[in-house]
Amino acid sequence: GFGSKFALSVFARERLRFIALSRRGDKEQMAAAYNELMHLKLNDAQRSMLLADGFDAFAASGDRKHCHRILVEMPKAGMTEKQVRAYRRHFDVVVCHNGQMYKAELENKYATLSGRRRGYAAYLLSQIFSETNRKRSRDYREEAARLLDIPADQLARRIHVNTTV
Repeated sequence: GFGSKFALSVFARERLRFIALSRRGDKEQMAAAYNELMHLKLNDAQRSMLLADGFDAFAASGDRKHCHRILVEMPKAGMTEKQVRAYRRHFDVVVCHNGQMYKAELENKYATLSGRRRGYAAYLLSQIFSETNRKRSRDYREEAARLLDIPADQLARRIHVNTTV
């Protein structure tokens, strides 16, 4: 609105618009808004924030192409190798459904984590086991929903990458 033009920067306004579009799930408008944002003059902190927001939104909608493009841009924006690895793992497990290589690592970490970090690990494990062991996948999914305080049927839409797991 008129007041937001004076109270918020162009970046903040457009970022909020992108987040609203991503919650509605309109992929076409989401992509257009994201591309507009990426063409703004941004510092590394803003660019990193935008890349993280974009990745979460496009991963929730299952958009491999945009997620992959964002992964390529992350190191250029100054994101650490550890952060990029976490996003790559999420991409492989959730978007590409190819996470068997992370199973042992995540199961070991899951045993030592607590709170939201444990919830995120449980979500990733539920995705890994979704094809091979439905009961175990369901158990991890329910644990993730409980720890993250998100209804199980909304996990895929509302999950954000946790780079500390």
